[in-house]
Amino acid sequence: MAATSVFASLIAAALLTMGCATVGPDLQAPDARFADAWQDAGSSGIGAGTTDNATWWKSFNDPVLDTLIIEAYANNLDLEIAGLRVYEARAMLGSASGDATLEAAIASYDDSLLSLIADVATGYVSLRTFQEQLAFVESNVALQKLSLGLAQERVRTSARTELDIQQALALLNRTQSSIPKLEYDIRRTMNALSVLLARRPGELNAILGGVGAIPTGPDRIETGLPADLLPRRPDVREAALAASTQSVVSVTRRKESLRVQDARVQQRIGAYQLTVLRAAQEVEDALTGYLKARVDVAFREASATASQRAADLALDQYRDGAASYTIVLDTQRLLGRDQDQLTQARGRVAHNLIAAYRAMGGGWQLRIDQPFVGEDVKTQMRERTDWGELLDR
Repeated sequence: MAATSVFASLIAAALLTMGCATVGPDLQAPDARFADAWQDAGSSGIGAGTTDNATWWKSFNDPVLDTLIIEAYANNLDLEIAGLRVYEARAMLGSASGDATLEAAIASYDDSLLSLIADVATGYVSLRTFQEQLAFVESNVALQKLSLGLAQERVRTSARTELDIQQALALLNRTQSSIPKLEYDIRRTMNALSVLLARRPGELNAILGGVGAIPTGPDRIETGLPADLLPRRPDVREAALAASTQSVVSVTRRKESLRVQDARVQQRIGAYQLTVLRAAQEVEDALTGYLKARVDVAFREASATASQRAADLALDQYRDGAASYTIVLDTQRLLGRDQDQLTQARGRVAHNLIAAYRAMGGGWQLRIDQPFVGEDVKTQMRERTDWGELLDR
């Protein structure tokens, strides 16, 4: 809607109202210039089928992840606070801004739920990535200890110097030095997941300990169209609501008040359009990251396989006296690097897929037909205050 049309509607509303003026009675959310399709539409693994991806995390086929998300939905304290704001807004119904406040509170709750689900999934993928990295490091430590033993035996039974031993010790200690950092990352990530589930740090260690596979998503994901972001993304919905909300001003100093309100209307229109652009960017970035990370994984899997074979051959040839220890060191160093980079690449695939689902607005639909807070919280509120039927919905 052009600025002149908006301002004209404001003036008309003011002239027709006594005592107060409703600003923008026919104001609608402005056009947001949605693209016709995503840039990666048609790429292998990307479909444009219509879906709200309401339970996208189930596509990872990981029961532990499913359990974490359901528990976080039931117990997360930030989400509970967002739900209480919905009931606060319901208590304001009947005031001039009550309806708009309620809609905004619901959109904010949905956005909090969407973020919570993505945060749990992201943390879980990070945890499994750190655990796989640690498993590879421990495997390489065992291999390097074996090589060190061979080098020590060679020095004892031949005229060779201790150079091989010192080189072996240097590589072994360098590899072992990465273990404390990975153990810290694992503990820190477990603690963060515990807080998301409203548990004390450490309470999830038994569930999440050990080594679990990095979640892998489906071979094909459905993205819908860019215009689907309006009903799917709570933040886009909230911005659209703000851009189309009526304002009420006193007729006193009518012209000045209308000018102020018109400026605010135009700010909300701009904020809505910017929210749409950023939402589209988030989807585009995540989809591209997901596709490129999958290609990266294929190359790194081939590289890690070749490095493993080279390390095995080098050790066998050193044992037979056909290769120098330098070759053993080089192949084992490359093996550790390639395995670590492969693990990180696998994690990036899952992280980008989660980011795509989050950007497309999947997950908040879990609350449809569900209360905004648990019954135990409602009981506490009813004991303090007469809420009538406001907590029943």
